[in-house]
Amino acid sequence: SHYTCIETLELILKNRTIRFNRLDRVNDPKESLSRDYKTAQSMVFASCWTSAESESQLHWSMYAKSHQGVRITMPTLMFNGRHNNHKVTHDDRHYEITVDPVNRNGCLYQIDRRGKQVMCLAGSSVSGPTKISYVSAEDAILCNVTQRHDGTLYDLRSLGTVKLKEWECESEYRFRILSAFGYSKDDSGEKWMSPGAFEDSPVVTESIDVPLDASALEEMEIMLGPK
Repeated sequence: SHYTCIETLELILKNRTIRFNRLDRVNDPKESLSRDYKTAQSMVFASCWTSAESESQLHWSMYAKSHQGVRITMPTLMFNGRHNNHKVTHDDRHYEITVDPVNRNGCLYQIDRRGKQVMCLAGSSVSGPTKISYVSAEDAILCNVTQRHDGTLYDLRSLGTVKLKEWECESEYRFRILSAFGYSKDDSGEKWMSPGAFEDSPVVTESIDVPLDASALEEMEIMLGPK
């Protein structure tokens, strides 16, 4: 389920899309931080949902305009091409749903940057639903973007998957768009993807609207807030 305001529901129904927001713009500033790449969270976009089946007063208060919004429930596979182009990934944590089933290798979403770096980023798959893990120590929420021992790969897949236990009551799952699953840290990778490159040319795209499958919209359930 997803708690939101009436105005957002109107946009979902009108545009037939779900909005993914950039991770550095979510409500918990401590999450999605990296030990070795302080701007990496700007390359990941997320849509946040809860697995809690019963109504949550916390969610109504925080995300549904102080109990005056709505709770929407959608099928797990809700995005365009839901029945014919998803696959379970190697670690079995989530699905990858290619949101452009016709041009599977094409990049559907452009992620813009400004400054010295003119190369944009792009994403063509939605990863999820990924269950959020909750930890006690603040240091434990920090991931390493440079994954290999020799430091040859930038890997964004862990970003946005761990939060502090104080948020455990949310029972959160996320769908994410990653601008890159892995990027070689060679000369070209350093030029486009290094921390220095993103300090010079930050991401300016704040959100991405992902098209819903028509059949998923037919299965949508809407509950009005208690006020």
